This record gives sequence, structure tokens and C-alpha cells, in this order.
Amino acid sequence: MRKALCQPVNIYTITYDKIRVQAEVDWYLLDEEGNKITSWCEQRRYPLLYRSYNGDLYDIYSYTNTIERFNFLDPAVHSDSPTVAQALLNQMRLRNSRTVYNYGLTTKPLGGHGLCETHRVAKRYENKINDDEYFGSYNRRTYTYNQSTSTMQQDNGLTTKHTYQYNSAHKGDLKHKEEQHNTTSGDKEITYYEQYDAVFRDNPTRLKIEQQNTGGSVNTFYKGYTYSDWGGIATETALLTPAQWNNPTEKSRHTTSYTYHPDYKFITSTSYYQNPELLLTESTSYDSLGRVATATNAKGETTNYQYGDTNHPGNRTRTNIQHSDGRTTRTDYSYFGAYYAFPTIVTSYYTEEGIQKTSTTYKSYEFIRGNVTSETDALGNTTRYSYDTQGRLKKTTHPQSMGRGGNFEVQDYTDYYNFVNLSGAWIETPQRTFSVENYSTANGSMFKYSIDLYDDHGNLLLSRYYDLNKGVYVPTVYGYDNYDQLTWLKDANGNNTTYQSDEWGRLKKVTDPQGNYHALAYNLINRTKTTTFVPSDTGVAENHYVETSDQWDRTISRKGYPNGPGGAPVEEKYAYDLAGNLTKQTDPNNNSTQYSYDALNQLTKVINPLGEITDYAYDRLGELTQIQQYQGATTFPTVQQYSERGVLVTKQPPAGQPTTYKYNANGLPVEIKDASGKITALQYYQDSRLSQKTANQDRIQYYYHPLGIVEKYQPLNGDTLRHVFYCTGQIGFRITAESYVAGFEYDLLGNRTEVSHPGNLFTNYQYNNLNRLTTVTADGKNYTYEYYGDGMVKAVNYPQLTGGTSIRTEYTYDNINRLKAMHNKLGSQTITQYSYNYDNNGNITSVTENGQTTSYTYDALNRLTGIQRPGGEQLSYQYDSRGNRTVASPNDSGLDGFISGEFSYNNWDQLASFTAGGQASNYSYDPEGLRTKKATPSSTTRYHYDNTGRVITESNAGGYVTAQTIWGNQALARKVGGSYYYYLYNGHGDVTKVIDQTGNIVNSYTYDEWGNILSQQEQLPQPLKYAGEYYDDESGLYYLRARYYDPTVGRFISRDSNEGSITNPLSLNLYVYCYSNPLNYLDPTGHSAKEVWQGFKLGIGEIYNGDNWQSSWAAVKTTPEGAIIYVREGLVGPENYDELTNDVLSWADAKAGASAAASFVVGKVKVLKGAGKVVSRGTPKTDVNILGRGSTGRTVANNLNEQLAMKEVMSNPLENATKVPLKNGMTDSRWLGTDGWAKMQRVITTSDGKNITIHFNYNEITGAFDDFKFK
Repeated sequence: MRKALCQPVNIYTITYDKIRVQAEVDWYLLDEEGNKITSWCEQRRYPLLYRSYNGDLYDIYSYTNTIERFNFLDPAVHSDSPTVAQALLNQMRLRNSRTVYNYGLTTKPLGGHGLCETHRVAKRYENKINDDEYFGSYNRRTYTYNQSTSTMQQDNGLTTKHTYQYNSAHKGDLKHKEEQHNTTSGDKEITYYEQYDAVFRDNPTRLKIEQQNTGGSVNTFYKGYTYSDWGGIATETALLTPAQWNNPTEKSRHTTSYTYHPDYKFITSTSYYQNPELLLTESTSYDSLGRVATATNAKGETTNYQYGDTNHPGNRTRTNIQHSDGRTTRTDYSYFGAYYAFPTIVTSYYTEEGIQKTSTTYKSYEFIRGNVTSETDALGNTTRYSYDTQGRLKKTTHPQSMGRGGNFEVQDYTDYYNFVNLSGAWIETPQRTFSVENYSTANGSMFKYSIDLYDDHGNLLLSRYYDLNKGVYVPTVYGYDNYDQLTWLKDANGNNTTYQSDEWGRLKKVTDPQGNYHALAYNLINRTKTTTFVPSDTGVAENHYVETSDQWDRTISRKGYPNGPGGAPVEEKYAYDLAGNLTKQTDPNNNSTQYSYDALNQLTKVINPLGEITDYAYDRLGELTQIQQYQGATTFPTVQQYSERGVLVTKQPPAGQPTTYKYNANGLPVEIKDASGKITALQYYQDSRLSQKTANQDRIQYYYHPLGIVEKYQPLNGDTLRHVFYCTGQIGFRITAESYVAGFEYDLLGNRTEVSHPGNLFTNYQYNNLNRLTTVTADGKNYTYEYYGDGMVKAVNYPQLTGGTSIRTEYTYDNINRLKAMHNKLGSQTITQYSYNYDNNGNITSVTENGQTTSYTYDALNRLTGIQRPGGEQLSYQYDSRGNRTVASPNDSGLDGFISGEFSYNNWDQLASFTAGGQASNYSYDPEGLRTKKATPSSTTRYHYDNTGRVITESNAGGYVTAQTIWGNQALARKVGGSYYYYLYNGHGDVTKVIDQTGNIVNSYTYDEWGNILSQQEQLPQPLKYAGEYYDDESGLYYLRARYYDPTVGRFISRDSNEGSITNPLSLNLYVYCYSNPLNYLDPTGHSAKEVWQGFKLGIGEIYNGDNWQSSWAAVKTTPEGAIIYVREGLVGPENYDELTNDVLSWADAKAGASAAASFVVGKVKVLKGAGKVVSRGTPKTDVNILGRGSTGRTVANNLNEQLAMKEVMSNPLENATKVPLKNGMTDSRWLGTDGWAKMQRVITTSDGKNITIHFNYNEITGAFDDFKFK
């Protein structure tokens, strides 16, 4: 037994039990005639490990006693030969399984003339356990032997053979070894250990690797080592072809060299080639005690380490990193507590505005394992950890945060259970498992719970979380074959996905719940992986894709076949330097981008296909300090400076003033001063989450859910925004100004199943067993989706029209899922049709619309450069090296739609107003940045959003619903009054037609490539236009959430707050729209361009990353949340959820009235139903359905009394209303009496005794209202 004590409280005990084995040796001597002359028998006892106990569970070992014979004098054994007893390990019993060994008897030489028997493993397999009974045969391996060869055979067909040859000059020294891996497909890989070191004869110096297939083709490679005088690896040569191996120069370039400290044998230098001209060396020096003294990187930059504690000389006390400008990054370490084993105080030094400052953190540990038990940051906030006897994390207590209900403290718990029976209808094979249970509490109340069950190999068998709102467990179940390869996955709805792998663990086939499957084939000789998709309805392979790798498994080619495998491919190629950095990328149009790197393998230069250069530089800590672009002889540098602790302090753009940053001791920004001089101040809670943001006179306060996301925003100016979350992480309610409520429900798989619009409209969503959206329902009207097997949308069907016909949109694609044609149909009539052609890069080269073809050309950066219209009109565009459009010739058609005006911005850099001709339009936003109100000189519109940032309801200044939008993957319909209007699109997603319920085309639009409206026939005013986005008539801009886009110049009007990627210099232009390729890209967030039909480029090769199946040719998988992803400020990770509590119900009753909550169920996820208008200040007793067909009288109130009177009448029109007698009845074509319309009036008496008369139209058949006006 061994005990380990951890001061001051931990005691870990590991116990070993032994058994004594009695071995009998029966021995005798023979005379010359072979007669026994002497014999004896002795007994010996020796211990064997029987059981080990680590304080948590036992491992038990059992043995089989057997007899082995031997003979010193004769190379044969007989029944009466001497014997020795042996104990053979036959079983290891682990937590929930056992490993069983079977042995076979063989003989080996004994001395110069004798022979002895011995046992060797013939078979091993594993059993699992259930109800204390073992079952199954897993990981079975059978071993056979033939002189110098041993063979391992698995039941799945994998065979591994080892062949040994020994050097006769050095008996026992290995001369030659072969290792061969065979598959049932005929693929074979053999490793020959051809040469060994002359001194260290077990160390191989040359390995030959042969890859063979059934056709007899062979790939041969060599790999090599040399050794130091004490046996350490001196050089290591990468996998080379015979030609490379035999070329000394080429071989040296692929060889990494090591040197060692003469005494301690630690590595002192590592040298390797980055490219044929550059040998890089990294080095480490040690002091006389073997401590690291310096570390020098490949650029020659040195980090120094100091050890100033003479009482504990192994403890590092300081690290210094010297910067080129003379500054030093210094970190000091102090040690206290048990044995001074771990650093308990860490102090970092830095300067801020010339003042020396420090940041100090504190840690405590448990001694034996070194696990951190508490961590206190530089502001005094402490996180605490506790562990079980095995050193596993059991509990984490986080610093406090603030929710809308006050402060809360989150504690995360993990419990471990060794013996949990897994059974039930979901489980094919009941068994005993190891369980990990996770749950979290806030102030003692649990808000999250999950449990995962594993087998003894660590395979996840069952993962489930508890849905606290629905009161059910949501499981995902996994199945494996006998060799731990994933074979199936079953989701919470019972949908099964199956997987097949070959003997080498390579994925071969993935079959979805509908029987469609992805097939993967490998060519060992050509080093290719071929992927196809086979839909269940046709059985014909499509989506052919081939990926080729080099001998070091780096992808060098990706090919897609737009016209099928018999057609020409489109191919993207990649080249690398000797260190594995990507140096050249050649697109399918044969345009190449080149990349260069410094000695630390940091990207320093990008040369695009036009020869335009972007340079990058870095500081000592690896932070990007300079981006340099060029236009002719002019340089455009962006310079960034960082403090000694690596935080950005200044950013200087090529022109204008810098932006500066200040930080707190934890390194979180607390002040940002932009180029205009505006200061934004930031504050944080104890858990480092943002608590407050202030800019000038504006302020936003943040309150968090225990899951870590913002549940309430409280602005100083403007409306509050609150989210109610479900426990599983999704938004249940989105509440604006404590008045406007949008609600959401989800199924067990997280698919959104219902949206409750402000204004008493409910949209429901249904999905198939592939989680693809199939049906959208609103007001009893169904919109259905059809799909091809790979998930591409095949058709969208709209609700039946009044005449019995219906609208249908159909899509066809090529073999790599680029949209080839789409048809919008009304019954059997084709309304619009489009066909598309592409170049190899996927750029649209022509669009044929209703028989008229427009052609396009692009430059080497895929930017639109030429347009040839059907009538002969030609347009051309040119760009500078930074992506700015410099020439539009002969005339940019968009300038005809340019509206001159002035912009003003609020403190959050959002467009606040646009003024044209002295008339101002004003804009308001919620704290997440979504526009909530637009007030133009003629009207006011309020916008209400779903949980994905899409407008679902619009209301007017009085709070009454004016329009509602039904969303699928795009906007499907617009409801105005009681009527529905259906949207039709082209392949770019532009709204081209709006059709009413009778099948009449009420709106038609055409656009240029940048979104300028070329023609517009509009009976129904509606805002969705180009790319399906909101268009502002007053400014000519498109509202794209984060920013506004100006189609007349093809640019955003403000810079992107998200910076681009240094690997793509085009993205560094923070104003350019969609990389100047508007036909092929959209930007629904205002932050990031995405392909119109994702998956039509060569990214379709991203199939399986080892953990997740990714089918990017199903990228147009349609979900109601799929089109737009809006990231909330303060949000980290996916959306999270809350439980609707009685507190919310009380709020709902108080604000919306009891009738609005009539169908609300306490504690359940039901939406507030019944409100006929958006505002909830006094719920109307009648659901007012206002058609909005226009007014023939005065509608604007002249004073407050009139405003209140109109509000009262519109809230409950029929109360005390009377009919207005008309001589000829209702004759206006909009409100015909024959259709049920009547003229009504109400008289409202004000507090001062005056009467206000309001007329309105009422349909006695449909219950609709319209034309409210003052008389």
C-alpha cells in the first residue's frame, strides 16, 4: 500500500494486493543410457499483482496455472521431461469490461542443445458487462506465428504481419523487421526496417514504406534517423520518394537536426528548412543546474528566464521578453504554500501612457496533482475549484454576475459514477457504463443538467440533457462496431444515421435517415479521396468530388465535376513550403495567389493574381503591427501598437486620427477613443462580462442569464430589450420596451416550430427526419418545401389561390450544386424563368431571364468588370489595389437613382438621420443594433424582429399592425390587413414579383447587378427589394442590419466594425460590398459576404472532419433561422435559454391584460396570444383587422385630444358606433357595399365636454376595418 499526502487536507491512497503463486520445478539427471539417476522436486513462491485500488475502483487480474517442459540436453521435450509451473495472465477485469487472453504452446531453443516450452498469446478479446454477466466479443484479435513471422488478424478483415530477421554476427540484434497492414480491399502498407545504428542496434536508421494495391502498383518512400553518441535522435528525415532520398540536397532540406546539452541531454537546438534557401534554428540554453536559461526563436529573439529563489532553486521567478523598441515584457512568479511547488503569485508589468503598472493574479493548488483550487484575478475576483480523489474536477464556483433579478453566483458541478446500467428502448445492447453528470446552479437553483455515458474505451454511448421546460430528457445515442468505429447515431426523434468505415478507420459511407448516402473511396497509390452522393430516389451518384494529397497528407488539389465525372473538372491547387505553410493557391481559373512567411511562420506578404502586394509585420509577441498596401508609388499603412502584455493600445489607419484603447488590470478594454475623439467607456461585472457601455450621453446596462448571455439591455435613452430563455439555450420570448412580445417554440432537436408575431399571428414550422424545413403555416395557409436528396431546395409551393391555382418555384442545379435554372410558375403558366452559366471559379458569366441574356466578365480577383446587356448596352468597372471601384464606364446606371442628402450618426455609430431637401428621416435601434423605428416626413414605421434578426411585424406610430411577414428560407408572404401577398425571386434572391391571393401580379421589379432599381411597378408599397433586403425609399439605401448599403456606388456608407482576414486582402477594405462581386454574394448582416448558393464552389470537399459530418453541397438546407445569423453584443457561443416563470406571467397580466394571456400556461412555453395591435397599453376587446387601403379624409390629429380619441376608437371601434346613412350606399371600389362594407361613426366626448367625431369603414361580412378619419 502507498499513501500520498497533499497538504493541508488531501490524502490519496493507492492500494496493491498480491497473490502468491506456488511454482513446482520437477528436475532429474540421466545416465549415459538415459536412465534417471538423480531427481528432485522443489517449490517456489513468487508474488503476482492481483488487484489495484485507486480509491475509486478496482482493477482485478487473474491467472491460469500451467506446466511448461524443458530439456537442456536434447532439442525435444517428452511427457516425462522436466517441468516448471507458470502463471499466465488470462483476464483483466476493469470497470465495466474485461480483457481475456488465450495462449498457445510453442518451443524455443534452450542453451546450445536444449529446448523449452513457452506460451504466447493466441487470441485476445474483450467482454462488456450487464447485470453482472459478461457478454460479447469486442476488439478480437487472433495471433498466428510462423518462425520469424507473427500475424494479427481482426474479424473486420485487418491483418497486421511482423517479420523479423536477426544478425548472425550479433546474436539477438535485430537485422531486419517488416510491418505489414493488409485490408480486404487489397490495399497494403509495408514498413521495412532496413538498417539499424551500428552502436544502438535496436534503433532503425532507414525505413522503407511501400504502399500497394490489388493492381500491383506500388508507392515507395523512405524515412530516416541518425543518433547522437548517447542514443538521442540527431536527425530525422521526413517521408521521401526514392529520388528525393537519393538526392543529398533534397534529403537535407527535409531533415530536421537536433543537438543536446552534454550533461542533461536536453534539446539545445532544432534546425529545419522553411524553404530551400532558409535554414531555421530554434535554440534553448541551460544553466549549470539544467534549468532553462534562454529560449531563442528562429528570428533570433530571446526570452530570458531567472531563478532567484535560492531555497527552491528549481522555481522560475522571472521571465523577460525584450522588444525591439527597448521595452520588456516582464512576468514575476512567487511561490508559497505546500512545499513551494507551484507559482501562487504572478505579476505582469506594463506601461500605460508612460506610467508603470502591474497586474497580479493569485492561485492556490492541491499539492499532489497540481490542480488549481482557486484563482483570483488582478481585480480581486476569485474562481474556486474542487476535485475528487482521482483529481477530476467536481465543482467550479464563478465570480458573481448580475441578472435582471439581481446578483447571482454560478456553480458548475460534475459527478462521476462508475457503474450505471444503460438500457431501454433506445439501446440496442444493454450494458453497464461510466457516467459523467453535469449540472449548473445559480444561487442554488439548477438551470442546466446533462449526463453522458461511456464505455471503458471512452466511447460516448449516450448523451442527453434534461429539458427543464418540457420536463423530458433529450437523448442522442451512439453505436459502434466491435472495433470501436462509429456505426450509427440516433437523435432524440429516433432518426438514425449510419456510418461505415474500412479496416484502417477511413470513413466509407454515411447514410441518412431517408436512405441517401455519401460514399467515399480512397486510392492509396494516387493519394486521392473521391466523394459522391447517392440519393435514395434515383440511386445515381452525383456531386462528384476528388481531393488529392501529397506524401505528407497535405491537400494539393480539389476537383469538382460540374457536368458529371465524364466532364471536365474545375480544380483548385495548393503548394506549400518545407515547413508546411501554404505558399500558393491557384483557383480553377488558373489565377494564383502567393503567400510568404517570416522565420516564425507568420504571414508577411500576399501577392494576389494581379501582382498587387500586401505586407504584414508583427511585434515580439506575435501581434500584427502593420498592414501595408500600395497604389502605384503611394503606400497605405495601417499601424497597430500593443502594450507589453499584448493588448492593442493604438490603431492608426492610413489617413485620419488613431483609435486608442485603455484597459483594466485584467486586460479588458475600459475606454476606447475613436478617430473623432468620442470616448466609449466600458465596465464589467466580477465575472468579466460587460456590465455597462457609455458614449457621451448614451448608456446601455447589461444583465445576464446564468448561461452567460445577455437577458436584458437597459439603455439610458431608448427602449429596453429583454429575452426570456429556455433552459436548453434558445430564446423563448423577445420583449421590446416591455410591451412588444415575439415568442418562439422549438422541438427536441432545436428546430424552431412556432413564431408568435406581435399582433396575434402565429407561424408554425414542420421538419422532416433530416431536420429540413418542409412546411410553413400561418393563418391556415401552407407553404411547402421539396428537396433533392442532398438537401438542395427543389421546389417551394405557395398556398392555393382563390381561383384554385397555386404558385410554385422550381430549382435545378449542376453536379456541384450551382444553380442552373429556376422557374416561377402560376399554375401551368411560367411567370419568370432564369438560367445561369458559370466560369470555373463559380462566377456567373451569363443570366438568361425570360429569353433575354446578360453576360458578365470578371478580373483575376473575381470582381465584376464587364456587363453586356441584351440591348447591346455595355458597362465596365475598374478597381484600385485596395478594392475601391475607380471607374464605371460609360456611366454607372445606379447614379440615376442617387439621392443627395446628409447623414448623421448616433453615439453608437449607427445612422441616426438622413436629410434630403430639408426633410429629415430619423432612425432608432435596439441595444443589439437592429433598427426598430423609422420616422420619415410622411410616416412612422416600427419594426419587430424574430430571434434571428428578421422583421416579422411592422406597426405604425399608433402601435397598430400595418404588415406582417411570413418567413421560410426567404420572405414568403406579406400580410397587409387581412390579405396575403406572395414574394417571388430570381436566383440572386431579389424580389421580382409580388402576387396577391387571386393570382394577380401587383408588384414587379428589375434591378441592376448592384441593387439599383431599374424599373418598379408597385400597387402594394412594400420594402423588400434587392437580395430580399429592406430598401429605404427616402435615401435609396438598403438596410443590412449592421450597416447601410448604397447601390449607386456599390459600397457601404460606413466602415465595417468587423475587420477582414489578412489572407484575403480584399476583405481589408471595410467599405466594399460583397468583394465587388454582387452577383455571386450577399451580405445579410452587413458584416460578412456569403455566397448566394453556398456549396457551388470547391468547398464541397469539406465532408467529414473526424467528428462531424459536413455536407456543404446541402448548404441551402432550409430552416427558418438559416438565412440570417445576427450575433448579439455580449453573446459568446450559441443562443441560450430561460424558463418562463410566474414573474413573467405577472408582468404579462399587468402589461397586456388578462385577455392577452388567456392561453398562457404558467411554467410552460406558450406565447401571449390575443393582442390585435402591437402596443399593449390597453388590449382591444375586438381584434381590429385594418386593411390599410387608403383614406379620403383627415387622418392626422391636430391636438392631444384628437390623438387620444383616435386611439380609443381604433382600440374598440364598434363600441357605441352607429351607421352613417348613405343615399347610394358604399360606392367606392375599395369598400363596396355589395362586398359588405358600411360607413360607421363614433363620437368621443373629451374631458372638457367637446365632441370629436370619427368615421371608419366596417365590413359586416369579414369583420375588417379601414379608413379611420376625423370629421
